[in-house]
Amino acid sequence: MIKIYQGESLELKFTVVDEDRTAVDLSGASASLFYRKNKGDVSEVSCSIASNVITAKLTPSVTALMLGKYEAELKMLDISDDVDMLDKLEFEVLKSLDPDFGIS
Repeated sequence: MIKIYQGESLELKFTVVDEDRTAVDLSGASASLFYRKNKGDVSEVSCSIASNVITAKLTPSVTALMLGKYEAELKMLDISDDVDMLDKLEFEVLKSLDPDFGIS
């Protein structure tokens, strides 16, 4: 499980390949990372795409307001308007060691 502290950046990179391990052309595609804590409300982060790599980034201002374990799914919309779930993961945001930072 990925672990970070409140106020840190979390950058996740996903390399998309086919069954032959060949890079997939992601031209015209879009992707989002959806995440939630304890079956709660779902938040979405738009991802950037370069070549066959999708990057999702949670900024320090976002993670400062997070605490606990989260589940996430990476979904992509291709040029044919097909939605594919590419990956599932879990991450945890730990309380900042700075007592004046983040949420309790």
